[in-house]
Amino acid sequence: MNKRAGIRLHLMACALALPLALGPRPAFADGVEDLLWPRHIAALAEAEAELTGLIALHMDTSADAKAMWDLFNAPPAPLPNRLSLEGRWRVRSLQIRQDAVNIYGFFPCELRREGATGLVLDKTSGSQKRLGLILDDRIEDAFVFVGGSYTTGEPARNYSGFAVDDVKAPGSHLGIDMSADSVGLVRSLGRDHLLIIFASNDGRSEMYELKR
Repeated sequence: MNKRAGIRLHLMACALALPLALGPRPAFADGVEDLLWPRHIAALAEAEAELTGLIALHMDTSADAKAMWDLFNAPPAPLPNRLSLEGRWRVRSLQIRQDAVNIYGFFPCELRREGATGLVLDKTSGSQKRLGLILDDRIEDAFVFVGGSYTTGEPARNYSGFAVDDVKAPGSHLGIDMSADSVGLVRSLGRDHLLIIFASNDGRSEMYELKR
């Protein structure tokens, strides 16, 4: 079985752990580059710049924008062992676009172990939901989240790239609906405190703050 086929089997079972790799931003581990659509690799590399650009538009008029800025600039802590994050958490979504800033309250969510090495973020509370993998690959001080978002009444959505054999193959994206795809950078802000910065989607940037 080749490496790609092996990875896909783990993903379908939500039990993925790619080899640990460190590298300067925006370099990714080979496994992540094999799993993400090229457009999402580029979007992750620009996620922080797009977020801060939108925050800057609202800094003079919105206390919520200032709160997002403070959270984004909170001193990072060393990443813990990824599997130690398993358990019940509280999460809130902080969203911003050119015409609006929205900070929601905390909702329950879960980081659950799947298989021996998989870690799944599962947010089913609230109207906006998310499901995906927190991978053991790193971009400097962050893990990588790969998954999908959906709303109440919709079926849970997985990352669309999991459905194809090779995301880099010419034409592999044709006919694929990427509208629900969600990728992000998972930082630690201290013990039992995480921040996820999602790649911008349709002009909106978003962060998750997780506490337990």
